Amino acid sequence: MQTIPESIPQFESEKKYHYIKTSPIDGEVVCEFYGADENTVSRVCEAAYQEFLNWSKVPPPKRIDLLTSIYNSILNAKEELVDCIQTEVGKIREEAVGEIQEALDIINFCIGLCRTLEGRIFPSERINHFMFEQWHPLGVCGVITAFNFPVAVFSWNAFLAITCGNSVVWKPSELAPKTAYTFMKILKNECEKQGFGNLICAVFGGPETGSFLVENNRTALISATGSVRMGSDVAQKCAKNFKKVILELGGNNAVIVHKDANLDLAVNACFFGIVGTSGQRCTSIRRLILHKDVFEQFMDKMIRKLEGVVIGDPRDPKVMMGPLISDAAALRFEEVVHFIKNCTDSEILYGGKLLDGFPVRNYVQPTLVKVNTPFDLINNETFAPLVYCFEYEDINDAITLNNSVPQGLSSAIFTDSLQVAFTFLGGSDCGLANVNTSTSGAEIGLAFGGEKQTGGGREAGSDSWKNYMRRQSCVVNWGGIFTLSQNINFPS
Repeated sequence: MQTIPESIPQFESEKKYHYIKTSPIDGEVVCEFYGADENTVSRVCEAAYQEFLNWSKVPPPKRIDLLTSIYNSILNAKEELVDCIQTEVGKIREEAVGEIQEALDIINFCIGLCRTLEGRIFPSERINHFMFEQWHPLGVCGVITAFNFPVAVFSWNAFLAITCGNSVVWKPSELAPKTAYTFMKILKNECEKQGFGNLICAVFGGPETGSFLVENNRTALISATGSVRMGSDVAQKCAKNFKKVILELGGNNAVIVHKDANLDLAVNACFFGIVGTSGQRCTSIRRLILHKDVFEQFMDKMIRKLEGVVIGDPRDPKVMMGPLISDAAALRFEEVVHFIKNCTDSEILYGGKLLDGFPVRNYVQPTLVKVNTPFDLINNETFAPLVYCFEYEDINDAITLNNSVPQGLSSAIFTDSLQVAFTFLGGSDCGLANVNTSTSGAEIGLAFGGEKQTGGGREAGSDSWKNYMRRQSCVVNWGGIFTLSQNINFPS
């Protein structure tokens, strides 16, 4: 059994918090580790801060050297990382490979960004004055990630952060420590080669370690991915110290299928949104809102596809869906199904079972539930392949239903009508809105994030880099005469 250190760089903790990580595939022990205590987190953050003082002086175009070497090292370690993700998280190979590609893609994005970090120039109303904006790094960026994307989501944050001149301290999920440790060794090695050994650091542990990172006075920003409850706690703690915060929390995503939709396209896209990562993506489909004229036809096609899903060990090439991450996740799925079966106004159309014949009770059927009258449980995500299905007649009612939950991450509509498509794009209250494609599978070129209880943060592409920097408005008087704006004539 591999033992993972409490932190990188390594500092000895009091060993209060002991964790044993098992594989969701078969229950075999993957590794053990002790969570970093407050003193260890503090020492790591201080080391990262001292490195920030050095790294922030490196001109952005020169940061390309480190990003390029990291890119090549990740590419060379691709198979090792894929194996870690599969064993520890339970993803099929195709998705694990895709996650590594996502990390490589964001590095490519950042390499280009190193030469295009911008500041704007503005005209001044005062003669011989020059006004402009410039951006400065924040300092130490704390990044807390969830189990489902143990490499990709950290990469969105970390590589943008260092591109902007910051250092990073990572608290990975206690459900994916080996993947994080393997990834960190790659990053640490490349940073050391270039003389910035503590540019990217890590502290391992559970919620207590995450709290120490959030509350540490060296962290200037916290980017946290996880549950709404966790995000609320992080936001409140950051607010006390006026820290910047990026939150990526619950999704509860809906897809609307209009009566004129290409049903084969809609079914194929929704199939991935239901089954991908065993329904454990923040962008997984949780609700299907189907026009009454196509409800039965859509369901017939979808059920036939779900009947063909091969569920099992994700390392088997024939398998399309692996296990849920833990016994606790499977128990939650079972509890929700039990509630639904006792609900008079809902009906399980397909699935709803934990599967026998596996070493652990983490394997479940994809599940479709028809809902006639919404109930409170729909407002809370079940992090599993469980989807609530509704009928509608009017597109405005469908959009209202899309917006009816507390979360607002991803949404989609399938239609061949431009009018309906743009009605939806103007009406969805989610951060991500798609037409004729799934809620799942975002590209890194766009900013990623959602509204309401999803947190309102943005990561990855577009101008998300601004979240990792502070804006400075500058005025230069080069004329030698003091003048005031707003035509004020103040006696000197």
